[in-house]
Amino acid sequence: TAGGRTLLAEREGGTLPRLLVSPTPAITILVGKMAGVALTGILQVMILWGASSLLIGAYWGEPLGVAVTILALVLAATGVGALIAAWAKTPQQAGAIGTAVTLVAAALSGSFFPRMNLPTWVQKISLLTPNGWGIELFADLQAGDVLADVLPLLGGLLLLTLAYYVVALIGFRRQFE
Repeated sequence: TAGGRTLLAEREGGTLPRLLVSPTPAITILVGKMAGVALTGILQVMILWGASSLLIGAYWGEPLGVAVTILALVLAATGVGALIAAWAKTPQQAGAIGTAVTLVAAALSGSFFPRMNLPTWVQKISLLTPNGWGIELFADLQAGDVLADVLPLLGGLLLLTLAYYVVALIGFRRQFE
């Protein structure tokens, strides 16, 4: 969500309105801004994956499945950031909303306690978060599934990511009409 706040900071600084009066479509600006955030996130998680594997022997699963899952989860997380930034009024508001969304998503998804111990209805609601999908994906990969086995889960996560970005684009356009 911190990456999404950069959009609001640029709006306050006047950079974003200047970009939006150019012939560049709003979606191009949104995707361009979030691409840098996504690349940073991918690099961070790849370093975490490599370091935890090499230093403490953590097993994340089959490497191709893990790499694709990391990519999909980071894209989903940037979608959440874009969604918050598109509807928040200030960077400070986006920061507060981002913190709240992150904590609620973590609690609902099983990030704090075993997912299987959560009520079924909470497990279903948690699939509105990248956290819920990530826990399912990595559990399957660690259990021995390969990329082909988790493709349906990845498809669901990518549909959720698309929904995040569509709603973010609506909010983004609303801010500047």
